[in-house]
Amino acid sequence: MCSYAAEPEVAASTAVAAQPAASSVGDDIASIASFIDWRLAPIRWSGAFGTGLRLSGGTDQARRFQDVETANIQGRSYIWQPWFAQFSAGLGLVTSLDRVSSRAGDANGATAASSRNTSTTHTGNLGLNLLPVSRFPFQFTYDISDSRASGELTGNDFQRRHLGLRQNYRPLTGNTNYVVGYDRNTLNSASFGADTVSALNGGVTHSWNTQNVDVNASRTRNTRSNTGESSLISRLNARHGYRPDGTLSLDTQASYSGSDLHLLSSGLAADIRSRFLQLNSVGTWRPEEDHPLYVVGSARLFQNSFSSGNSNSDSTSLGGNIAANYRWTPQTTIYGTFGLTQAANDIGSTLLTSQATGINYTPDPINFGAYRYSWYAGGNVANQTGGSEGARNNVGGNIGQNLTRGIQLKSSTTLSLSAGQSYSLNRDSVASLAQTLSHTATVALRTSPTLNSNASVSATAADSRTYGVNENTFQIINIQTNGQIQFGRYSYGSASLTLQGTRQYTLASPASDFIFNTSGNLTYSHTRAFDIPLLRYTLIYSGNQNQFQSRLLGDINAPREQISHSLEQRLDYNIGRIELRLSARIAHIDDRDDWLIFFTLNRRIGEY
Repeated sequence: MCSYAAEPEVAASTAVAAQPAASSVGDDIASIASFIDWRLAPIRWSGAFGTGLRLSGGTDQARRFQDVETANIQGRSYIWQPWFAQFSAGLGLVTSLDRVSSRAGDANGATAASSRNTSTTHTGNLGLNLLPVSRFPFQFTYDISDSRASGELTGNDFQRRHLGLRQNYRPLTGNTNYVVGYDRNTLNSASFGADTVSALNGGVTHSWNTQNVDVNASRTRNTRSNTGESSLISRLNARHGYRPDGTLSLDTQASYSGSDLHLLSSGLAADIRSRFLQLNSVGTWRPEEDHPLYVVGSARLFQNSFSSGNSNSDSTSLGGNIAANYRWTPQTTIYGTFGLTQAANDIGSTLLTSQATGINYTPDPINFGAYRYSWYAGGNVANQTGGSEGARNNVGGNIGQNLTRGIQLKSSTTLSLSAGQSYSLNRDSVASLAQTLSHTATVALRTSPTLNSNASVSATAADSRTYGVNENTFQIINIQTNGQIQFGRYSYGSASLTLQGTRQYTLASPASDFIFNTSGNLTYSHTRAFDIPLLRYTLIYSGNQNQFQSRLLGDINAPREQISHSLEQRLDYNIGRIELRLSARIAHIDDRDDWLIFFTLNRRIGEY
């Protein structure tokens, strides 16, 4: 009986104990909230007052003089503890007095016209960083800037507004990372209205044992109020890797891209819609490490959908391929491949099969004094069935040679010379005979005069001529410079610049002149210009002639205008908290030449 009487007491005590446990979570949250000191820590203030004079002009543009006055104040602090929440905020004003002068033609000759106006805009920024050193930091930024105060070379004044949100998360195991972000960038101008790019993106990476997964997705939209142009770009990429040991690997990648473009000034149809889906998997295997047999297999799926106006097209391709390479001797490799492809489009579908085998021979290089000579040769036989042409086979071969020499000019400078020649022959049962003769030559200079200097310059010229089927000539000149070099105690330079020229000749298109493109940047700096302490001189050149509408295609930080060339020279001088800058810049923007002379004087205040 005692045992029966004890049961209600135990149940009752358990019920009483469970009651405070149910509210413990809320009590803990309230306890933590009461423990946190929600007031801001002492604020660190900084700011600046400045004046700027801008003189600009260009092709088919009026000469413009601007007197720009700026003022801003910035505060930084934290809530409770620096690791809990960091906070920053700023506010500024930009006032501009514009004088525009131009010349207009009339029946009696040229006359001068001028205008004068003033404008005032505000700038500012706001930033919040929650738990910055935790596994789940959150960032919020909002920034308003003005092109007149930044010294940007642009034909149109604009105000930039940028909103950014970013959340990261990493679990305790540390083998997974999550990130999601949102950005909204708007350019507002009286000349082109509002140009807005909004981007939502996210990603996850995860690794375990011998595998890893990487997935990222983005969706961007660009709208332009003055032209009505718009774009919507969606992208998804996923990758899976599997490597149990050094003899086996499997990599699978899937990607999707969709775009909806509404264009009015590109010369294309007003509305363009495209969808691309691709799945590709590649596996490699060898019986053991350093075994002469090496096998590669792949499978792929490709789908494409495109529509423009009344034109629509769809295509699908599904295929697989397996190839085996066998290192017969250290100099000789034989290989064989087999592939299947099922292709379908609006007209119909077809199954293609391909088989090929070949041999490559590369003997050991031969040294002739300071020269190093090498050569190679190969041959292959291939067959294809299916398609509109039915059975098709070809036989090909190639042979080539290279000669190189290195010259030690100094202990830190090396000059390398190389020249090569190759000849290939291919006889196709459908397209008949084709022969290609190619020549290449390269000169490269590498130098490391000091511990902080490492630079290289190379120039390559190549000529390729094909006779018979698809007769054509292709020539290329490529000059590259990379690295950084210390010229003296106060001067140094850096470069990452490529100049490339191409020329092509075909029977349908006669020979033309070389087409040159420049990309990259070149910088030179002297921290004691004209032997004046604290006077810094900087020269900056940047080039990008491969023009494309990157902002319309979703680049959140891309400029509205396309700058193909820009050369800027700048003098900076600091006296305590006073900063002076004089800069001159010329640039080729949107097929016109612009120039800008900009002088600024800033006085900083507070803790900076």
